Amino acid sequence: DEKDHHPASILKKLNRFIKTSLRQDRPDCQSDAGLDAAVIRWDQEEKTLHYAGARLPLYYIKDSALHTISPDRQSIGYSKSRADYDFTVHTLPQADTLMFYLATDGFMDQLGGAGNRRLGSKAFMNLLLSNHGKPFDGQKESLIKALARHRGLQALTDDITVIGFCV
Repeated sequence: DEKDHHPASILKKLNRFIKTSLRQDRPDCQSDAGLDAAVIRWDQEEKTLHYAGARLPLYYIKDSALHTISPDRQSIGYSKSRADYDFTVHTLPQADTLMFYLATDGFMDQLGGAGNRRLGSKAFMNLLLSNHGKPFDGQKESLIKALARHRGLQALTDDITVIGFCV
């Protein structure tokens, strides 16, 4: 509605909106709710991807190597989140040849395996890299199976969202 297409600006406005809607911008707030998020804008003419992240990294594969763009270490909406925080925009030119992934921390934080340990970000990134040559349906199945193997009989620790896309 606001005609704002700038990823960092959208995150900043969302942060302010959640803080004020839940009255978490006041010292006497009763709640502390929020989220991690990412906003991506695709520029069709320039084949450029613009990304801003609030504690949600962007992974991409280029030349058979996995790369990570680190997000800002600022969440959206929580009482300790700064309402005036300016998020960083990262721009990737020639992004029409790349594969991208976004994932919440639920996948990496899942407990299981020997010693009931976290799966970890390194194992997650290795899964992305070793499966990126498959169609997305095949990648999905590989991630689900790897998570199930690691998890064993453990309950899910957190919600899990993984998004893979190319343009």
